[in-house]
Amino acid sequence: MLPTKVFLFGIDNAGKTALAKTMKDEATADTGPTLMFDITKMVIKNLEFAIWDAPGQVDFRETWEEGLDKAQVLLFVVDVTDMARFEEAKQELDKILNASETREIPLVICFHKMDLPEAASNYDMAREIFDVSSIPDRKVFSFDTSINQPETVTALKDKLAEIIQEARWSS
Repeated sequence: MLPTKVFLFGIDNAGKTALAKTMKDEATADTGPTLMFDITKMVIKNLEFAIWDAPGQVDFRETWEEGLDKAQVLLFVVDVTDMARFEEAKQELDKILNASETREIPLVICFHKMDLPEAASNYDMAREIFDVSSIPDRKVFSFDTSINQPETVTALKDKLAEIIQEARWSS
């Protein structure tokens, strides 16, 4: 069976690559910007995943369509410490969610970098802007994550495995 394709996206500097590497238990020091899809394969609970980590810079967002092809889970990361860019991130999320080819694909939103001091003061606004209860046509899950809080990454991995297992049983 082919690995499940997880499309990992968000604007630049959200922490996508560090999160993907932490999920695979790889070192995350100084990841630098992602300039092309970084495909990370891993096994979680006997399920093989291929995480397509998309570049988040404006110039590369047009390539996201390639990463979306045959994706079975959408994994969106928003940097909770960067309140000035919430609206930009929301617009990019909406573009993906409004694309007909993504209808009904489960969405996981990570409110990321929750260990940093700015996160606490921005969290309520982030939850309001990225209101998961208002997203139609799909199952939506949200997690508070940080690469420095391993339990949050473990919970995310467990949820991804659960989503994939459920999708395989229903197909």
